[in-house]
Amino acid sequence: LIPFATNWVGERGVSSFSIALYAVASALPAVTWFLLSSIICRHSGVPLAGSPAKQAVSSVLYLGAIPVAYLRPGLAITMLVIVAILWLLPPGRLHQAEPQETPPAG
Repeated sequence: LIPFATNWVGERGVSSFSIALYAVASALPAVTWFLLSSIICRHSGVPLAGSPAKQAVSSVLYLGAIPVAYLRPGLAITMLVIVAILWLLPPGRLHQAEPQETPPAG
């Protein structure tokens, strides 16, 4: 769906409908992944891969961008960009992990 939505925006230009379509195409896998991974992790006891907060915030921003696209298209695009920037930030686990000293060789 994302290639279809991207192509739609590319061919028809940026409009309220094209932004909403792109947000729907982005929200479907995001929400599905969040729900599916939560259910699997709850049943297996294994923690979620990545940040559950990032996943939830991404889903909310994608879903929120759909109606916002018709009211304020620029704000909807900003919401989509925020999600992209959010996922470019490294996970908190990398910041919290302390470097381990390697034992001297030999």
